[in-house]
Amino acid sequence: GEEEREAGEEHVTTTESGGGRRTIPRGDTHGKRRFTSSHTSSSSRRRRRRRRWEYAARDTNTGELIGTGVGFGSPSYRDTIRHLGLEKHVRPPDNNTTATNYHLDVDHRRGRSAVRREGRRLVDSVPESLRNLVVLMRFSDHANRTLPSRYDYDVLLNGPGGSGTVAPTGSVRDVLFANSYGAFVLESTVYPWITLSRDESYYAGGVSGLGVAIFEGMREALDTIQSDPDFDLSHFNADRLDGDEYIDAITFIHSGYGAEFGGTDCHGASESDRIWSHKYFMYDGAWTSDDGMVTVSDYNINPGLWGGCGSEITRIGVIAHETAHFLGLPDLYDPHGGEGAGSYCLMANSWGIDGSQRYPPMMSPWSRIELGWLNPTTLWTRGDFTLRRSWEYAEAYKISLGSSSEYLLIENRQPGSYDVLLPLGGLAIWHIDDGMSNYANSHEGYPGQYGWPGNGYHYQVSLLQADGRYDLERGRNRGDYADLFRYDYYFGVDQLSPSTFDPKLGPFPNTDSYRHGSVGRTNHFITGISGKGINHVLHLLTGSNMTFSFLPSSPCQPNEVHFELTLLTDGKGNEVSWSIVDSNTYSNALAGSGYVNYAQSKIEQCLPVKCYTFIIYDAGDDGLCCAFGTGGYSVRLNGLKVASGKSYGSKDVRDLPCLGGATRRPTSKPTPKLSTARPTAQPSATPTSAPVEVGSLILRCVSFTGNNMLTTVFLL
Repeated sequence: GEEEREAGEEHVTTTESGGGRRTIPRGDTHGKRRFTSSHTSSSSRRRRRRRRWEYAARDTNTGELIGTGVGFGSPSYRDTIRHLGLEKHVRPPDNNTTATNYHLDVDHRRGRSAVRREGRRLVDSVPESLRNLVVLMRFSDHANRTLPSRYDYDVLLNGPGGSGTVAPTGSVRDVLFANSYGAFVLESTVYPWITLSRDESYYAGGVSGLGVAIFEGMREALDTIQSDPDFDLSHFNADRLDGDEYIDAITFIHSGYGAEFGGTDCHGASESDRIWSHKYFMYDGAWTSDDGMVTVSDYNINPGLWGGCGSEITRIGVIAHETAHFLGLPDLYDPHGGEGAGSYCLMANSWGIDGSQRYPPMMSPWSRIELGWLNPTTLWTRGDFTLRRSWEYAEAYKISLGSSSEYLLIENRQPGSYDVLLPLGGLAIWHIDDGMSNYANSHEGYPGQYGWPGNGYHYQVSLLQADGRYDLERGRNRGDYADLFRYDYYFGVDQLSPSTFDPKLGPFPNTDSYRHGSVGRTNHFITGISGKGINHVLHLLTGSNMTFSFLPSSPCQPNEVHFELTLLTDGKGNEVSWSIVDSNTYSNALAGSGYVNYAQSKIEQCLPVKCYTFIIYDAGDDGLCCAFGTGGYSVRLNGLKVASGKSYGSKDVRDLPCLGGATRRPTSKPTPKLSTARPTAQPSATPTSAPVEVGSLILRCVSFTGNNMLTTVFLL
């Protein structure tokens, strides 16, 4: 099928020996390229002798792929596959995979592994600054081409706040400085243009620069720099005295247009004869300086010019993305048809929402945590919480899903900084499963996918999209108005809850765990998501704080609601009584009285999913405040505060929100007076455990084409 992939990606076709055959995809004009692959429900493997394709299975002892004898497309092959229980999308073991991977990314988790591999330098922690050597390479046939100056590239890489037409939205340094909350500074040194001995098409090698020919150009440029008596290469290996020979960071910029723009440039060079931007390593052997002080293997390469014609300087997005790989971050896009983290992370979409590369998205909180730029607060207890905007404040909450490697991350994502083009702000709730680190964001999973969630398919870093459409996983878009959680009439979803009795039925998304394809109901509730001091119809204002309530591990069943009353009495505690009644039948569900003075009481109960009315009385007609001290009450349903009061005279009546699909019958009559002045001091018996029909969560979903709203659909 047709699938898309971002700059610098490749597709690997596995052969019988476990090696790799590189197939070069063809591109379009929007920074992404298309390729055709055999993408079936199970893995296939070619037998050389018979020259046919058949489905593969993994040998349980060696991990190697072995043939099953089931021919690809043979009659009744689907039934045979089900009978054999074949694993879908099975791959050869990593140690047999050649140097071809998505985004040319063999091991971007530098410093996250104890294994040293050829071609990568271990980084134990991200420093406060990093020296980056920028090498400008001019191909021999570009001697007369008008190119930006060394000074222009210095502004593009280093200029604080950017400058004019070179970097109008800031420099590469600014992107990383903003993402680190001012904790990290990239120090780039730009070496003057070096004219290479060969032309562009030679180094492209007919494969968009994804072969070994480009390494020749890099080595030639490094030899030239090494021979410069006024330039000290060892300056770019800060820890050389500690025995590390690898360069800290290096960026090659060539004099051509990026192959990722597709087509033929205005000088007649086709895509395959230009260089595709990528981050990789010199897999045919690293370059080492004559004095042995500096070794270059990992690199990133980018075009010096924007688009496919003219002399406009390149832009900051892809360079910032590739530089982040040197810090240890992996790609978070999906090379298999989805969009991964989409426009909510620099490591998934370096082109930005508008495709200009001038507004590369801010990093996800997971990426910032990996780099030590963010330390989330773990929530263990219920309560109300506030988050300031994440582009400015290093704030996030973490909620465990039962395993140290599976958890939720919550941030307040608002338009601003490099997220200024974000359509609407709100809470971004991320589901993280670090057990998927071998696949990162390459295994998309979503409701309706064959075998999901039991197939174990999901992203390592997954944005839980509030509208439940799973557009990122399905590759429909890189983000839209309805992805973030917030309260508003048109696009908002203001809560995230567990699944019902059958996890396969949702609602989706939810707070369930799904590690290894085994779904576990956490009973976590995140409710009452809203913004402070802004219009609740449309959250269009920037800079707002976001609030939410959290109830961890509710003891209630899916057909029950968790009721919680906190009561603080004044000096007349014995005057207080309360009850909670069914709003439709007026029958008592729970009641209490007989409280001591100046004391706090907490009452919790699991109640059937219904609409309830809370009534609190005071026999002295002075409420809980303030003639005899300061008291008060608060009521929560599933962790969300739904009622509170202090001074209410003799009685306070509150209709509580209907949860779980329950509805309140309209009535013109007021709630009747109860038969007793005071409800019994003894709570009623535990509600029946018999199943109660639960309505489905109503999700407001909106479809878009570009920036135009097409229709509003209510899913019941």
